[in-house]
Amino acid sequence: MISISNLNQNSKTLLKNFTRAFVNSKKFVQPESFSFTKENQSKVKDILKNYPEDHKESALIPLLSLAQDQEGWISNAAINEVCNITNCPRIYGYQTTKFYSMFRRKPIGKHLIEICTCTPCMLNGAEDIVKATKDELKIDLGESTEDGKFTLTEVECQGACANSPVMVIDGIYYENLKTQDIQKIISQIASGKKPKPGPQNEN
Repeated sequence: MISISNLNQNSKTLLKNFTRAFVNSKKFVQPESFSFTKENQSKVKDILKNYPEDHKESALIPLLSLAQDQEGWISNAAINEVCNITNCPRIYGYQTTKFYSMFRRKPIGKHLIEICTCTPCMLNGAEDIVKATKDELKIDLGESTEDGKFTLTEVECQGACANSPVMVIDGIYYENLKTQDIQKIISQIASGKKPKPGPQNEN
């Protein structure tokens, strides 16, 4: 039997990271079926009207977005239903949701934190913002807190390069960030308060 005390530092780090990832990867059950609500069925019809009858596949992304808005994430069943509606091979739906980071393929926490790691943000300290957020939440990128309150992700350009580094939480922008801003913003959201959006510091 291998003793942890006999492992070198690199092996200990790998073991620790593997264990943490295993614990955080809680199993979730894929629903057997998906259907749009009556309200969203009406929206589906409106979306399809924007495209020629013989090019329903053009509505793939808008309908996947609608499914995600309804459920909070996109299940296999939702992808299959959207592909049926748009007459798309199912692989197109799976490839699309894998390629675009805006699509979430597993349930997320109550609050979604998206940190931009594109070039302007990286040049202005995005790595430090990522680290400060990971340390504050005690999770890694792509993980959720045990209480289900927060999910942390990294994304490409959020379109606010002039005020980088940028973090978006539940669609609200927090800009010109410094590491000391992270604890304040997250603690306020966790307690039900609404932090001041926009630039947090002067350029």
